[in-house]
Amino acid sequence: MHRAPAVSVSTARSRWHLRCILILSLLGVASLLGFQLEPPQSSWKALALTSSVLLTTAIAVPRWGQTLPGYLRWDGSRWYSSAFDDNTAPCLALQLDWGKALLVSLHDAAGHRVWVWLEAGQDAVAWSALRRAVVSSPGAGAHGVERSTPRLGGTV
Repeated sequence: MHRAPAVSVSTARSRWHLRCILILSLLGVASLLGFQLEPPQSSWKALALTSSVLLTTAIAVPRWGQTLPGYLRWDGSRWYSSAFDDNTAPCLALQLDWGKALLVSLHDAAGHRVWVWLEAGQDAVAWSALRRAVVSSPGAGAHGVERSTPRLGGTV
């Protein structure tokens, strides 16, 4: 099996990630409204649901805003990321694959984990090379890809 060629991408705040946060928040508000339309509910249930929707949105949006720009690089045998020291080659785990967006997690031997959303940009060739590198990296061994969940949609 041939290894994917070297590829390097810059990482930044993901619009896809923000859309997911907003859609889930709107679904939470819709469920809250549906809950209120039912026969009278106990006030603690309404308070708990309202608090959970507001709290998760209040945590998720600022965390998205704190995402620092950086890079993710595959040299043909190892992954490197600006989230780790240059001499650290983290393991990459593909979490979600939606064809035009990937959610990956990177972790080092010390257990530090970073989640990174990657999106297809204007350069289809670079996106295709990145997806090939993520999917065809060596298995769960050192510096490889751990497939912790099945891929959704899209082909490589």
